[in-house]
Amino acid sequence: MFQLAVITRFGIGYEPFLPSFNIAGAPPKGVSYGLNLEPFPYSESLKGLIFSCLYEDPRFRPSPLELRTEVARGLKVAIANGGTVDPWDYFHPPVVAPAPPAEPPVVPPPAVPPPAVAPEPPPPIVTPAPMPLIPSTCQHIFKQGDNSGKKCGASCMTFRDVINAGNQRCQRHPRDRFP
Repeated sequence: MFQLAVITRFGIGYEPFLPSFNIAGAPPKGVSYGLNLEPFPYSESLKGLIFSCLYEDPRFRPSPLELRTEVARGLKVAIANGGTVDPWDYFHPPVVAPAPPAEPPVVPPPAVPPPAVAPEPPPPIVTPAPMPLIPSTCQHIFKQGDNSGKKCGASCMTFRDVINAGNQRCQRHPRDRFP
């Protein structure tokens, strides 16, 4: 309010001061602003309202309702005396904008079921075929005696598997693991 009435038009000082005059018909309640506002051609009620709005301590300032009441009273007096009044749009209640439309809820797309495919049968359990057993004869070669250099040729007591088929031994001639 002080800027509207004083600074923008007249460029006067704005330091705090303790007024030596009455504000709104009463002694000042504390430090205010707007020094040298007295000589300007405003009504005493408007200057008093401006000074009361500019009290340094917020407790001494008028409430919005008191401010609106005082402004409305001043407007009636000004109109009754033939004055022109600018529109006071600032004192009308604010127009509340309508709430923005709510965003539509996010609906997840329907779950697409997987295609109906029969499960594959489990792989067959493969059991290895048993090793073929073959009848064999002892493959031990004699190193001494009359049969030196010859194979034993005795029938082995059991069948041997294919892995050992080429070098079977009888019980009398066991295989040497470490030659």
